[in-house]
Amino acid sequence: MQIKSIVVGAAGLLAASSAFAADLPGAPEPVDYVRVCDAYGVGYFYIPGTETCLRVSGRVRADTYIWGSDKGYDGVFGWGTRETNGISMRARGYLYMDSRTNTEFGLLRTYTEMYATIDSGSSGSTPITLDNAYIQFGGLTAGRAQSFYDFFTGYNFAKIGEGYSDQKTNLLGYTYGFGSGFSATLSIEDPTFRNSDFANYTTSLVVPAGATSYGGVRAPDVVGAVRVDQGWGSAQLSGAIHNVYSDSPQVGSSLGWAVQGGVEFNVPQVGPSTSVALQGAFGQGALSYVSGGAFAPIGGTALSSAVDATVNGASDNLNLTTAWSVSGGVTHAWTPQWKSNLTASYLDVQVDGSQASLVGDFSNFDVAGNLIYSPVAGLDIGGEVEYKYVDRQWQSDVNGLVGIFRVQRTF
Repeated sequence: MQIKSIVVGAAGLLAASSAFAADLPGAPEPVDYVRVCDAYGVGYFYIPGTETCLRVSGRVRADTYIWGSDKGYDGVFGWGTRETNGISMRARGYLYMDSRTNTEFGLLRTYTEMYATIDSGSSGSTPITLDNAYIQFGGLTAGRAQSFYDFFTGYNFAKIGEGYSDQKTNLLGYTYGFGSGFSATLSIEDPTFRNSDFANYTTSLVVPAGATSYGGVRAPDVVGAVRVDQGWGSAQLSGAIHNVYSDSPQVGSSLGWAVQGGVEFNVPQVGPSTSVALQGAFGQGALSYVSGGAFAPIGGTALSSAVDATVNGASDNLNLTTAWSVSGGVTHAWTPQWKSNLTASYLDVQVDGSQASLVGDFSNFDVAGNLIYSPVAGLDIGGEVEYKYVDRQWQSDVNGLVGIFRVQRTF
């Protein structure tokens, strides 16, 4: 009798427990928490549900410019007339996204960089600029990226131009690593970002009707480079072929080219963050590869001798521009909070075949120096002075000068 009572009681307790459990909410689904990815540095995390690591970062920059240019240097900036701006300001915001995945074929990476800018006089709305957007898979790079031709691109802000190549472009390239820091790259690149146009003239110094310009793209630029990166620094030798293709069948086309060599040394004996760079370039019909900031203003006209080629409207002769440049710089940290940068360059351009003062030979000399204070990591506060001297064979020389105060936060 007692045993029977115990069995009945136990059965009742189990039934009650089952009824109570039925009333409880179901067990929660497992949560896929964001995991830190430390394989590629600080700031990466795994995209939930994948083995892809992503880093999202950004930058905000605020600039104030004080212009001291000659009246003949620029029609927008300077104190030469009451219509030009002696002071201007800029605000710019950046967004960076870097994703990386290890695969059986090697690293698969995508990188995107975009920014929006508001300058003095802007309406308040601005388009988004896609500065970088490329895919890397093994040695393959496809998309918009820094040209594989470029090496030393300066240590300074470079507001009023530079005497070296610094070009983002659309490209498809392959890099092969030999080991010990040695590599070689072959790349086909969009020539439209490199076209410096034509200058037209006649023997009577009159601009011809229907002046020649670049025609449609018929061939990409071909770029090759060999490079070494080691503990002492890095060096690169690069070359490019550029099709100078006019829109006139009478003028036709010609093959432009450029070569460049540069070296950058780390100098820890002077300071842990000290580097010195030197670079030289030479080319014909490919001015942008020799200098991305070539400047030779022609007062009162739309013409400039900063071009890839000249065309004689009377004879339809096409003459390629010859140019060479040297550039270099020093970057040095005085203390963990204070650093300085100095960049200088010289460019010489010979407009072969020109008989007109409108398209004469010229040279540029550029120098820029700054002092930057970084009170905390990622915050830079500094001032820079940039100077450009333009020596023109056929017209008076002009000068450009700008002072810059910059506050920049990178996160």
